[in-house]
Formats: sequence, C-alpha cells, structure tokens
Amino acid sequence: MNKLFAIILLLSSFLFYTAQAEDIIAGQVWEYKTRPQESDSKLTVLRVDKNENFTIISVSLDGLKIQNPYSSTGYGNEIGHIPITKEMFLKSTTKLVGATVISPSQLDGYQTWLDAYKANQGGVFTLSIAECVTVVEESINQGNVDKVE
Repeated sequence: MNKLFAIILLLSSFLFYTAQAEDIIAGQVWEYKTRPQESDSKLTVLRVDKNENFTIISVSLDGLKIQNPYSSTGYGNEIGHIPITKEMFLKSTTKLVGATVISPSQLDGYQTWLDAYKANQGGVFTLSIAECVTVVEESINQGNVDKVE
C-alpha cells in the first residue's frame, strides 16, 4: 500500500509540474540549468509567440557573468533578449519562482528581433539556455554584435 501511495504522489507531482510548465506567460521568472559560474541567474519570460511550426519563448536573463571587453568591468551581467523554442525552454527551466510586470523598455530587443524575424533575417535558438548564453558571450568577444555595456 505504501508503494502505491508513493507512486500516486510521484505521478501527481509530475502532472502538476507539467501543467504549470505548459502555461508559459510573459512576466514569469524561472530558475534554469545555468552555467556553473552563474548558479544564481534567473530568466524572465518577455513574450510568447506561436508560428505555424512551433512556439517561441522570448526571455531575458540576469545574474550572468559574461566576458565582455566593451564593459568597464570586463563582464556583463544580463542579456536583454533571447528567442528560444518552447521545447528547449521546457528542457532548460527547473522551477517557476515568481512573476514581474514587463515594462515597454524591456521589449526593445524583442522588437528588434521580431522585425528581423518577420523579414526572414532573425532566427530562434534551438539550444539550451546555458548554451545560448555561451553563444552570445562568444559572439560579443569575437566582435559579432553591437558594442553594449
């Protein structure tokens, strides 16, 4: 009987988490599988967009330690916008930890990406969030992005 109760409890916990994870909305704050040096980093959902093939989750990240030669400290601590597939978002996130209100200024990077995406000049990451951070960091250090502090 104890085994049956444990199985039911385990399954109900999984179903509750899955239902929560499927309801991704702007303003949610999540913990995710971070790079080792950024264990306190969190992500915020900026927008959720659907196209004919998949759902795109646009997020911002804070609590990072990105090498950035354009910063006076040599490091950046946030990324304002990363578009990622819902599949990779769900594989990367670990816990919904809060919610916030998204200000219009937080959507500047999103709007720039959306304009490019609609013109077939912008893409969507199909990597884990931690891998996306590494790609952005490498791009900054190779001079492949606008100089930002």
